[in-house]
Formats: sequence, structure tokens, C-alpha cells
Amino acid sequence: MTLFVDGTFRCVPQPFYQCVVIMVHDQASDCFLSVFYVLCSSKESDMYWNVIDHVIQATDQKLNPAKAICDFESGLIKAVLTQFPDAKVSGCYFHFKQALGRQMKKLQISAPEIKIAMAPGGVDVLAVVDKDKVAVQGTPYVRKLIREECVEEGLTYSYHKWESFWSYFNRQWVHRYAPTCGM
Repeated sequence: MTLFVDGTFRCVPQPFYQCVVIMVHDQASDCFLSVFYVLCSSKESDMYWNVIDHVIQATDQKLNPAKAICDFESGLIKAVLTQFPDAKVSGCYFHFKQALGRQMKKLQISAPEIKIAMAPGGVDVLAVVDKDKVAVQGTPYVRKLIREECVEEGLTYSYHKWESFWSYFNRQWVHRYAPTCGM
């Protein structure tokens, strides 16, 4: 069984801070099912630990996922790893790409350049490159790909902005959330 855990902040009633959604995927039936919606007042590791602990108690200690997929909140990752030490924990692909796109916008990379980077076969390739090759081969390959596609499209490649982006990527995704965490 695969467990999915995600917090949403947009549609939460006052005085709550977020709603943590817990969903399971049963491979035998190929069924995805949202099983818990938990209104929470913070995003601290202890709060996530308590949420998961309550879910475990509510399932009579029968919740033992082989895999857990969650967003990249450090407190959530810590709680999932603590509560399910035998599960393979991976980051959510959607949240990975969303974070990359937001950083590109924050750095004011042009919309056409972002479109190239976010298109299939762009930065998403880095989520499937062997973890030992992300920094050495994956990143240089994708950088070159984006640069060449910009030239082919007649766009000015924003060299300095992309350098800032790749520094962020290295810091955030290669060192902070090392590829061993999964994506």
C-alpha cells in the first residue's frame, strides 16, 4: 500500500492553519481513497507526528505502508520517516515541479523560457535521473537543453538568472532534499 500525505493551506476555515489530507492507494484494487482530512493549527514536526499517530491509532495499528509520498515540508518528512521507518519515502513530483516553477518566476526568468524549462523533457528529467548522476550529469544536460531550446526559439537566454536558478536547485534539491529522498 502507498500512503499519500499532503497539506493544503488555501481552503481552511478559521482558526485553522492547514488541512492535512491522507490518501491511500491499494495496488490490488488500483483504488485511490482519501481516508482522513485533518484540520491543523501549525506545520511543525510534532503536529505532523501527532496527525500520523492518530491515523495509526484509528486504523488499529494496521497502517504499514510500503511507500509514502508527501510534499517537501521538512516537519512532515521527519514525521513520516519516524512513524514509518520501513516505508520508502518519496517527495511528490507535482510539488517538486511547482517549486521549480515558482523559483523561476521569483527570479523573473521570462515566461517563454519557463515554458521551455517546464515542458516535458525539461527540468522534469531531473526527477528520474539516477540519484548519483543528478549533479554531475543531469543538471548540466538539462541546462544545455534549455539554453539550446531558447536559441532555437529565438529567445535571449537569461544567463545570470539561470545561474541563480541552478544555484538554488543545487542548494535546495541536491543538498537539502538529496535525491535519496526521492522525487
